[in-house]
Amino acid sequence: MPVIDERREKILKGIKNIPVKNLVNFIMQGVVRPAEVMQRLQELHDTARQQALTKELENFDHTLWKTALQQNSVESYRKYVDTMPNGLHAEECRKLLAVKEQEQLQQQASADEAAWQQAAQQNTKQSMEAYLAAFPYGAHRAECEAMLNDLPWMETRKRNTIAGYEEYMRQHPGQHVAECRGAILALNDDNDWLKAERAGTTAALENYLRNHPEGKFVFKAQTSLAARMDRDRVVKALEADRNAFAPKEIQREVQNRVVSWADLRRIFSDDELKAIQSFTDVTPLPYSDAPKQLQRDTTEVYFWGTPSSGKTCALGALLSAAFHYGILTEQPCQGAHYMDRLSNIFINDGICVLPQGTPDYSIQEMAFTLRDRQRNEHPLACIDLAGEVFRALYRKQNNIPEENFVQEQALKHTLSYLADSHNRKIHFFIIAYGEHMKEWDGLRMHNYLASAVTYLRDNKIIRRGTNGIYILVTKSDLMPCSPGQRKDYATQYVQRYMPSLCNSLAQICHDSDVQDFDILPFSLGDVFAQKLCHFESDNTDSLLNKLILTSGYIHRGLLSFLNP
Repeated sequence: MPVIDERREKILKGIKNIPVKNLVNFIMQGVVRPAEVMQRLQELHDTARQQALTKELENFDHTLWKTALQQNSVESYRKYVDTMPNGLHAEECRKLLAVKEQEQLQQQASADEAAWQQAAQQNTKQSMEAYLAAFPYGAHRAECEAMLNDLPWMETRKRNTIAGYEEYMRQHPGQHVAECRGAILALNDDNDWLKAERAGTTAALENYLRNHPEGKFVFKAQTSLAARMDRDRVVKALEADRNAFAPKEIQREVQNRVVSWADLRRIFSDDELKAIQSFTDVTPLPYSDAPKQLQRDTTEVYFWGTPSSGKTCALGALLSAAFHYGILTEQPCQGAHYMDRLSNIFINDGICVLPQGTPDYSIQEMAFTLRDRQRNEHPLACIDLAGEVFRALYRKQNNIPEENFVQEQALKHTLSYLADSHNRKIHFFIIAYGEHMKEWDGLRMHNYLASAVTYLRDNKIIRRGTNGIYILVTKSDLMPCSPGQRKDYATQYVQRYMPSLCNSLAQICHDSDVQDFDILPFSLGDVFAQKLCHFESDNTDSLLNKLILTSGYIHRGLLSFLNP
């Protein structure tokens, strides 16, 4: 019999001779239980000692319960319940004990899981054995023991390489096959995505999606591919044509992260990129009412052209070049402010912003003199006609009622100038290279030009007072030929796509004894982003020469106006 049981029996047999306080101490030591002591005293009919023991036990109960609450642990609550199973706080203690035991189990489970995660991450024999030592009955005991029994697989997982998994399958056929194949697939997915991401090309992204249709990075690849295709669209368009987008459109594509400024550096120079970045809006040219009558004793120079044909730019380039050569002197006129603004747009040592087209109600007279090499002065009045005048002239020629009052008024002013026979006249018909198929209101350039020429011929507006008629082919820098071949190419272009216009003007010159008829190429220089240009004044030389050779002049020392 155990010692404690012998002592218990001895206490219960000699209980009548043991003081109450000693009995309480035995109870506190766990040698005997309160219930069996009380039962024994009841058997001995010792009521006085029962009452005294009850009082002492109550004091003991309160003290033990206070200690249990202070320690607030599984052990303290369990000690109270074991010592005082029927105590004053037994029911409450059992509830708190149950809560504490549940918390302890959760803590143990959490510690178990954390220890296992650490062991599995290290994935070594030592980490597995350490886990079993700390948690011999842990939740992952079976898995841990299985991994310890499969050390080659543990080492393979730790290395986590394609070669390692392939080697394991060769050395251990039939073991962990699905896991090996899954790991190899995941590693290939990671490696292929890393390569595609580094390459950053459309082909690389498409290749990843083709090889990994269900890969981890499919969404990223699809998103990157869509952005890349948008980027390629913009970059390829600009590589094929530096005028594919206007500055505002390029700024918007960069702002939307479709392309970056770095992407555009192989297309535009640093100066050009700065000009695109700083571009705001084209400042409109000033407007003034059409003059009732043009100045006398000048050669009137008319610039006819459909909208966006480049006639206003040609005029601006002509004025700028003449200023640059020092052969131009301005004269008071209705369009003086317009002429100043237009001539200041084009500069020889920088990038300029091209002007807006002439409004449909605008007619500008610009009066100035050009000096030739003999210092003879050539008084000129250049007339910048709005492109929309062509529309009004087409409607008039074809007996179509005019719907636009301002265009009709502009045409009336133009025809009144042409009817005045006091001044000699020169006509430039502007054609933009490559835009012969461009449409306005369902009609193409040659329809408007042919109608205008027919009207001018039938109404004998072009007559002996005309010094020269020219077809000016603008945007000639886009021609697929060298600068020296542009004149021949421009002639071929006009004869091929607008033969009736060319032949009609030649016939008018013959019938009206017009001295000069020619087809001239013209370019501002290197135009990019539609609105910006590296202006080259040399391209205006042929235009200036034509004006000087065919216009009237005032000889030095003579006051009379002479005609060539």
